[in-house]
Amino acid sequence: MTDSMDDELRNARLHREVLAAMIYAAEHVADVLRVCAAADGDDPSLREAIMTAFGFDEVQADAVLAMQVRRFTPRAIEQSRVQLAGLDELIRGSEVSGGESGFD
Repeated sequence: MTDSMDDELRNARLHREVLAAMIYAAEHVADVLRVCAAADGDDPSLREAIMTAFGFDEVQADAVLAMQVRRFTPRAIEQSRVQLAGLDELIRGSEVSGGESGFD
């Protein structure tokens, strides 16, 4: 696997993890809002509260906190699920073939 392919796979995995966190947040909006309402209110405490409550890393927590309201609609959630499935397929294909599939 070339360095470029390694970078693309790493980016796909990171994107996948962020997207999965955003889908989770959109599907559990009341829980996310409850956690945010209970936090002290500054960005670091909000991030830490989200990380602790949902087991997210810093990047995932920041992505959840940056979500726009339109990302919570059923259509947007479905579009994110489709995108997540595509990333899963790309990552699986790359892992099975040793990086040959999906990264030309």
